[in-house]
Amino acid sequence: MPKTLQSKRTLNIVIMKQKINKFFTPRFLNLVCILTMVLGMMTTTSNAQYCSAYATTNGCDNTTESISNVTFGTINNNSTCDGGNQYQDFTGISTDVIRGQSYDISVTAPYYFGTDDDFGVWIDFDHNGVFDDYEKLVLTSAETATGNILIPNWALTGNTTMRIRMTYTPINPLDPCGEALFGEVEDYSVNITLASTPNITNFSPNNGCGGSTPVVITGSNFTGTTSVTFGGTEAQSFTVDNDGQITAVPASGTTGAIGVTTPTGNGFSAGAFTINAPGAWLGISNDWFDPANWCGGVIPTSSVDVIIASGTPFQPLINGAGAVCNHITISGSASLEVATSNVFTVYGNWINNGTFTANSSTVVFNGTSTISGTTTNYFFHINIYGTLTGPASGAIYCAGDWLNNGTWNHNNCTTNFNGTTTISGTTINYFYHITIIGIFTGPASGNIYVGGNWVNNGTWNHNNGAVNFNGSTVISGSTINYFYHIYIIGSLTGPSSGNMYCGRDWVNNGT
Repeated sequence: MPKTLQSKRTLNIVIMKQKINKFFTPRFLNLVCILTMVLGMMTTTSNAQYCSAYATTNGCDNTTESISNVTFGTINNNSTCDGGNQYQDFTGISTDVIRGQSYDISVTAPYYFGTDDDFGVWIDFDHNGVFDDYEKLVLTSAETATGNILIPNWALTGNTTMRIRMTYTPINPLDPCGEALFGEVEDYSVNITLASTPNITNFSPNNGCGGSTPVVITGSNFTGTTSVTFGGTEAQSFTVDNDGQITAVPASGTTGAIGVTTPTGNGFSAGAFTINAPGAWLGISNDWFDPANWCGGVIPTSSVDVIIASGTPFQPLINGAGAVCNHITISGSASLEVATSNVFTVYGNWINNGTFTANSSTVVFNGTSTISGTTTNYFFHINIYGTLTGPASGAIYCAGDWLNNGTWNHNNCTTNFNGTTTISGTTINYFYHITIIGIFTGPASGNIYVGGNWVNNGTWNHNNGAVNFNGSTVISGSTINYFYHIYIIGSLTGPSSGNMYCGRDWVNNGT
């Protein structure tokens, strides 16, 4: 090799050594050593060579101890006597166990000679190749010995070995290794895994009262649960029924998802649990005035919103004086009945998607109320002391008297008078459409306004009052109308080829 090339190669080698020495410092090499040791300790597979264990007396002669069955996890192994050194290697049979959970174990001995026969189980939890005393469980001594093994949270994950030994302890101690005169030894494999995070698949019911409604939560990986929440608020109480079910009682908290916390993590429901307000109807009986029928155990007051849901054992009946609420919602397929001539006072909105039975009762609207919902309401007496707004372009029925000492906003709805009705009160009523099916008597020497159509298929008693037509009105129906005063402010069209009577003044400032 030429001298110049050899010198150049020597220089490159020197530079490379300097770089290597600079990178692989003593500190770096120590770190590599430590990491190698840690990784070795955390290995998930035990390849240890365990101590030998055996018995010298043949258990096949039906006169000495042997093991015929081991049941643990998914292991359910029947075995016959060894016929040799009373050791059998079943490490090809394995079960998965979860760290932090407990498992029952049973070992059956067909030739059991009393409580001097002892049974021991060792699982090499730390994968160190030794069956240590802290890894030992002594089973109850019986023909089928039993026990419960807790997989400790410090156990290393992965495959390891479980040793089971039966021995006659007056002669030999119950040790995992060595020779014994009587008994048998069997080894199995155990795969230790981490617990999965909790998984909520369902819960029932989907709503309830804080402090009283038990909620059944189903799913998986609930063992070891430390916390259950509803909408982020801790449950009042909970019980882990099994790994797949929890029964919890929500506190008076926030509507939202249900959460379950275990040492392995958190799980949340896909849907929300609704915490019902104190005005939610439970329906233990049908009595409105029984506190047990309401969330929170309190009969509604004028500030409480009432929600009547379907599916309760009973629907509410108001059969007495003093029933009040703020807003009321009658849910689909739910119902509310007011018995006989009782009074029900509402301070807020009236939402009816179910059934309302008025009988001969009075509904008093004493706040700011709007009538809405998918169901047409059939009232008997209506008393207005606040502001009542009718259903938008809908209809209501009134079979009794109409008393207005507040404000009525017709909201383009049709008011049907289908009983015996008298209009009274200190406030003039502005109706939109009016349909008379029964007997309708106007306010004594007073006024009503009609902004829409007037349909009379019953009886109209003017009571010496005035009807003001202030919109676009067509008079129709099967009955001839006898008016007293008529004031036309908008457009009034008479009955087609029919008749109507005006007993007093006719004032036309419209059409």
